[in-house]
Amino acid sequence: MTNFITNNIAAKILCLLVALTVWAYVASGESKNINLPSSIPIEARSVGEGLIAKLSTSEIKVRVAVDRGKLKNLSADSFEAYIDLTSKTKGTYTDVAVTVKAKDPNIQIREITPSTITVTLDPAITKTVPVVVKIEGKPGDGLAPNDPIIEPDKVEVRGAKSDVDRILEATAIIGLKGDTADLKKTVALEGYDAKGDRIKDLGFSPSEVVVTIPIVKAGKSKTVGIKVKTEGTVKSGYWASQISTDPTLVSITGNAEALNSAKFIETATINIDGLSANKTFNVDLSPPTGIVLLDANTEIKVTINISANDTTKEIIASINSINLSATLSLDTSGSDPIKVLVSGPADKLDALTSADVVVTLDLNAFRSPIGVSKIDISRDWIKVPEGISVVRFNPSATTITLQSKNN
Repeated sequence: MTNFITNNIAAKILCLLVALTVWAYVASGESKNINLPSSIPIEARSVGEGLIAKLSTSEIKVRVAVDRGKLKNLSADSFEAYIDLTSKTKGTYTDVAVTVKAKDPNIQIREITPSTITVTLDPAITKTVPVVVKIEGKPGDGLAPNDPIIEPDKVEVRGAKSDVDRILEATAIIGLKGDTADLKKTVALEGYDAKGDRIKDLGFSPSEVVVTIPIVKAGKSKTVGIKVKTEGTVKSGYWASQISTDPTLVSITGNAEALNSAKFIETATINIDGLSANKTFNVDLSPPTGIVLLDANTEIKVTINISANDTTKEIIASINSINLSATLSLDTSGSDPIKVLVSGPADKLDALTSADVVVTLDLNAFRSPIGVSKIDISRDWIKVPEGISVVRFNPSATTITLQSKNN
């Protein structure tokens, strides 16, 4: 047995090495299906003159079949993804097919996600807007930023009409980190709408501006109120009955001129469009140029209470009785309808029926047949749903007939 193993040992080792080499070669050539970890940007091709394409998503994911040996060199740059907009005019198009091609013909595309997108073709427009500076952070202790110097202070913005119409200014964001001397930086421009949301796919000319922030000695500090800035309209039939902030006051400092004129600090814009219930928002404070918040936390809570606009409705009440003697029968058919004018939110009144407005007669005092009689109605006898109130009712008395059950 030992001789069998040791005989021709060199030849056997050589055969094993050859087998392993062949196996490694075959294994390295096997294809593997993988999800490419990086996204591939989508190019819009053949966009009509004077139009800009707005894509519902700007990137796609792909699953591919690729030889194992090529995996390490695979990246988003190994592919091109595009949509063909030939002959398409202004408007919105759904289910526009995304085409993906691998630059290496041996790579097979297995799956595209998403395979179709929505594209809006908008007219391209250009307009001139002023440049504003948004300062983030703080200068050194006892110092404050003065009014920035911007070069140039106006730029042209180009983009889809629906986007350009939303922008009123170009924003240069510059950060302070304990600076003690004037700060001068070249800053890229960005566009934001009234809600503070960034608008993508805008082009600025020039794309950058030079901003100088003079750092000056801060004046004394003072405490001011907070003004909540809102946009939009609450749901029809409702109104913002109360707006409160936590905290209600903030301490500020800044250069003497800005500090002297500051009466309050505004919040970032809060969209209340369509609100029909109380809601609390976490929003940032937006101090003007030259003002610094002494509290490092710039976020506050804003609670907006929403109340319904009350309206009125007349409804015929239903009649109920309690404590009726077991020997008596009650007949209210001879009474006039009891009309109750109620007040409350319009949506609650719309759903209100006679079954919801009940006049309850307490007949505990009646122990013998009395025939036909009138009973004065007390407001306390009229029950309505929560949130609804009784304005008035008519008549003030109702007619009842009490007879013995033996009759």
